[in-house]
Amino acid sequence: MLVVNLVAGIAMAIVAVLLVVAYDTCAVNSCNYEGFNLGWFIAMLAPPAVLIAGAVVTIVRLRRRRRAFWVPLIALAGAALFFFGGAQLVFLSVPGAGF
Repeated sequence: MLVVNLVAGIAMAIVAVLLVVAYDTCAVNSCNYEGFNLGWFIAMLAPPAVLIAGAVVTIVRLRRRRRAFWVPLIALAGAALFFFGGAQLVFLSVPGAGF
């Protein structure tokens, strides 16, 4: 499951880099630049951070011989929520863009 989370984190980071393309539709002073930057940084940095934290917690729980199958699942769900929340903030900041 940790490998799945690693691949998902890399995929979310790559797609988050491509969110910058939404910036191309901005005319002069028509976008909320603070919201765009905040959403992009959330979508870019939060999912890998959540997944790395989930991997660390999983390894610690496994070393202590406790059940840890649920930790990567929760981490993956949290990373997806951060990614889609950040992406939605990007698209709300750019008029005419959206899912």
